[in-house]
Amino acid sequence: GYDDDAQGVALLRAGDGAKITRMSQYIHAREEQGDYGQGSNIALVEASGEIVDGTAGRGGLFGQDGAIAGDDMAQAIRSATEDNSVKAILLRVDSPGGSVAASDQILDAVKKAQAKGKPVVVSMGSLAASGGYYISLSANRIIAEPGTITGSIGVLTGKVSFGKSIGLLGVGANEIGVGHNALMNSSLSPYTPEQWADLNHQADVIYADFTQKVAAGRKMPLAKVQDIAKGRVWSGADAQSRGLVDELGGFWTAVAAAKKLGGIAPDGDITFKRYPRQKGFFDALDDVFGGATASVKAMQGVARVMQSAPVRAVVGAMNEAPKGGVELRATNLPR
Repeated sequence: GYDDDAQGVALLRAGDGAKITRMSQYIHAREEQGDYGQGSNIALVEASGEIVDGTAGRGGLFGQDGAIAGDDMAQAIRSATEDNSVKAILLRVDSPGGSVAASDQILDAVKKAQAKGKPVVVSMGSLAASGGYYISLSANRIIAEPGTITGSIGVLTGKVSFGKSIGLLGVGANEIGVGHNALMNSSLSPYTPEQWADLNHQADVIYADFTQKVAAGRKMPLAKVQDIAKGRVWSGADAQSRGLVDELGGFWTAVAAAKKLGGIAPDGDITFKRYPRQKGFFDALDDVFGGATASVKAMQGVARVMQSAPVRAVVGAMNEAPKGGVELRATNLPR
């Protein structure tokens, strides 16, 4: 038979009301719906990359810009909280940390979800350190891989001053500022002794707040937290023995915990509702090319390139690579 014969047989077997749908249309419809699977709903919130302030906007070609934007992530958790069909929230964390303000914003959204009766389970990937641990510490259950890099309960702040360096190149620069610390964050001049003292004090305040939140979230004495903090990095196994992690396991171990906390039977079917909804291939191409007729050939070319073995290998490697150093960063602190 031919292609139309095959379609006819498929329609006949599918029954009354069936129609032929292109795979691209089907995928696009599923992405719009945002649901995967069937059964009780569990919100799947993916926090991957460096934690940054604000919003990621339209993001990269595939909606993955390698960052966790505080506004976006907090709103995703709030949306999952307000969804009455969601039984539990599964937060998948793979992050080296980043902005202290954004980390605190995300943690606040997690706490408010719990306050409204939505249990939160954290599934740690290869890296959940500093800010990555910060956004996890309040969860009802924290699941880590034995080799997950986690902990790093500490604060990193400061600046790079290159005023003297450019002077070696024969370049001169002068700045004018009104106010005692107007030029404190200037990249041309180092901190004054007074500014160093002020900066260290602010870092101490942030560190104290971080450790206190760990103590409250993990329900352990502050003295114990202080003993295992100080920026130390632990494997998932070491973190479990020190009370920073509840259980060792992978994604599906976390799913089982979310089902239990959400009142779903162990063998019950579930649907993952993804927050925020990630852009699919067709949404991303529409962003890039604007849906113009003249862009069709370019879209086809991109599709062919993306399907080539070398590009797929590179994209896969990039997705698996760690996203920078381990830190909770405090920048542009006021006096």
